Order: sequence, then C-alpha cells, then structure tokens
Amino acid sequence: MSLRFSLSILLLRLVVGTVFILHGYPKLATPEPFVQFFASHGIPGGAAMVTFVGVVEFLGGILLVAGLLTRASAFLLAIDMLVALFGVELREGFALGAQFVTLLFTANVVLLLLGAGFISFDQWVKGHQYLLSRFFVIALLFVIPLTLQAAGGGGGGSVPPPPVQPSCTEDTWTCGDWSVCERGTQERTCTLTNDCVSMETAKPAGVQGCTVPCSKDVWTRTGWSTCGADSVQHGLYTLTNDCPAVESVAPNETQACTPPVVEVQQERPVVNQVLQKKRVWCLNLQKMKDRILCRLQLTREELAEELKRQYLPEECRALPTKTKDQKKQQKTCVVRYKAFQPCWAKPVGPGRTQCAENVLYKDPLLSYLPQCAAACEPRVDRYCCRSQQHVKTIADLMVKFRMYDLSERAEEIALPKNRIAKFVFTVEQTKQKYNASKNVKQKRQLVLAVRKAWKQFVSDVKKQKAEIEGGDTDGLDAAFTDLAAAYK
Repeated sequence: MSLRFSLSILLLRLVVGTVFILHGYPKLATPEPFVQFFASHGIPGGAAMVTFVGVVEFLGGILLVAGLLTRASAFLLAIDMLVALFGVELREGFALGAQFVTLLFTANVVLLLLGAGFISFDQWVKGHQYLLSRFFVIALLFVIPLTLQAAGGGGGGSVPPPPVQPSCTEDTWTCGDWSVCERGTQERTCTLTNDCVSMETAKPAGVQGCTVPCSKDVWTRTGWSTCGADSVQHGLYTLTNDCPAVESVAPNETQACTPPVVEVQQERPVVNQVLQKKRVWCLNLQKMKDRILCRLQLTREELAEELKRQYLPEECRALPTKTKDQKKQQKTCVVRYKAFQPCWAKPVGPGRTQCAENVLYKDPLLSYLPQCAAACEPRVDRYCCRSQQHVKTIADLMVKFRMYDLSERAEEIALPKNRIAKFVFTVEQTKQKYNASKNVKQKRQLVLAVRKAWKQFVSDVKKQKAEIEGGDTDGLDAAFTDLAAAYK
C-alpha cells in the first residue's frame, strides 16, 4: 500500500467524516425540526428515528475521521444515504440535494471497498478489526430498541407519530399608512414579511373608499363653447374636486362673441330635402349615415320635435325585433340610453363617467345577488355581489358609454357637419360590431379603432383651431381596465 494511496484515503475520510458529524449533531441537539421534516416525507419512527439517524451519522463520522471500524461505519452511512436519496431527494428530481447525497453514498462505498488505508486506527488494531466490527454492529442493535423505547413509550415505534402541527397558521403582511384621500379613494402598500409555506393568506386591500375633507366643489374652466346665434359663448368647466357632501352645478359664465357666418341653405342639404318632402322625419331615412347627418343639421327645436316623435338610438335601432325577447332587448336598450341623458349635464371627465356608473348601479336588471347585498358598497367595488354575467354586462355598457361620450363631444365642435357625421357614423358602426363580438380580444381591437378615429378627428379640429370640451383626451384607458377586470 503506497503512501500516496494512504494519503488519498485519509483525505477522503476526513472530508466525508466531517460532513456526517456536522449533519448528525443537530439531529441529536435539536431533534424537533427534523421530526417534522421526517413526518412530512412519510418517514416513520418519529423522534426515535431522528435520534437513530443522528447517532449513525455523528458516531459514524467520528469513526471515519479516526479510521476506526471504517468499513462498518461506511456500510451504515451508505445505507443512510440510500434512504435519504430514494425517500426524500429523488421526489423532486435529480437536483442539487440528490446530487450531494449521491456523492456521499459513492464516497462511503469507496471506503467500504478500500478500507481506511495505512494512516488509521484500523491499521494499528488490524488483528482485532473483525471482533471490533462485530461489537460495533451488536451495540447499534441494542441502541435502536432502547432509543425507540425512550421516544415511543414501549410501543417500539409502532405507534404512528402525532400529526405535525404547522409552525405558522397564516402569512404575515405589513402595510403602510393610507395615502391622502383623493377623489373618493386612498391607497397603501402592503409587503409580505413572513411567507407561511403551509398556508395561503390573501393580500390585504390596497385601495379603499374614503370621504374627501372638503366644503365645496371645485370647478375649473377649460375653455369656451362655440359662439351661438345669440352672440354669446358659455364657459366650459370640469369638476376637478368633487366634494361628496356638496352638490353643485358648473358656473354659468358667459361672454360676448361674434357668431360665424353660415350658409344655412348649403349647410343643411339633407334637412332641406326632408322639408321639401312635407316633413319626412330624419328617423325615416333608410341609411344610418343620412340619418346622422340629418339630425346634426337640425336646430334645437327641430331636434326636440324629432326625438319627441320617436326616440330610437342607432345602436338600439340595429337590434333585431323578430321575436318577443328581441323586442324586449331593444326596449331595454332605449331605456338605458334615456337613463344616461342626465349625465350630459355633468362636466366631461370623472363626473360624467361616475354618473353613468350610478345609473348602472340602480339598473334593476343588474341588481345585486340577494345573499350578499348587505355586504356591498358600490362606490368602492362596482362588481361586489354581482354575477359574472352581470359584471361583463356592466363593463360592456361602460365601454360603449365612453364611445357614446366621444360622439356627443364631437357634435359640440364647430366643424363642418359632414366631418362630424363621419366620426359619429364610425362610432355607431363600432358599437354594433362590439355587440356582435365573440371575445375580449375582438372588443379590445374595436376600442383601439375608436381611439384611432378620435385621434384623427382631434387632428382635424386642431387644424380648424376649434376647441374641444374636456380637451383632446379620449378616456378610453378606463375601457381597457373595465374589460380586464370583467373578463379576467
């Protein structure tokens, strides 16, 4: 046996023995975590098994370092590693844990085959090695039942271990302070500070409703309306701070102006044709584009008379009416459009969309589920206690309301009626396609199409140096949010 071989075996014994000493001692000093670990992986024996494995690893590691009873120690440690490999590590694949255990098993097999080498106690007591090996194995056979007796109380480890209680019952979240209340909501940030592996705890709410401390609404003028025939312009106002405790209307500020000169005969070709036919109403025209252009060319008095005769929005007009249910659906469509009418008195922006949401909250066809209505706060969570179908319906109605809002804003701009009619026609066509769409992807594409048409319309407005109520924002970002929340 060469010196190089003995030094190599010595180095292997020292490294492998030290590893097992470091793994065996904690099992003897603090066995409780290992008892839970063994139980979670289906290893029987409880505390007795943990103590036995700790004795094998700790004592076997010492004997490997000393080179005493090397083959017997390596044999027991190799069996220990086989149990760890097939009982625990390989359940998660051949990861780092399985690779480490395989290396220790192989090292013990090498020591079992080659022995301790020249530099060892086994070499000094070579003549008595067989006797000592038998003594070591017999001693372990006595240690096992004594350990089981001490841990299991006479049952020999046959009694199943008590169920493992989790070290925690829920995740721990740490939340910061609520932000200042703005527009009826306030936010906070919550961080997961203790992740309980055995439990899943929902993240605390990061947004809640609140009441803004205020005494009056704040209105900001964003421009002036088109100069009317009475040579008066009206101020256009946006509600920038809505005080919940106060209900107010926009200031009625006016200024003198010079109205633009309009050739009535040339500007109203469709209306003139209608009047020449002994008042064939706009609603009787066959093409939607002609009906839209006709209504845009009416005076306020003529339009009021038109709507009084028949109020039938283009979206509702396009719905089929062959069956009783289809007629009922068209009637519901008209009722909802009428319910939205008071919202046009609100300023462009959050006040107008909040009005539309309030209309839908009160819609009897979209009411709360009776079993949880008492727990709902609609100003905080519009989807609380509603069925999934109602959630989708509300989202779709709000998306179409935002499109409707753009067409209403377009009609107030001082542009040629043909250009306005073109945009309104695009919006009405898109709403009809939206009703026929099959999935949320198609609906997103239709919203993007309206946004593109609005940007082109705004560009034409800026070329004419006209003003848009509420600025050139389209408000369609919230449409994507509504679709994502409803169709998640």
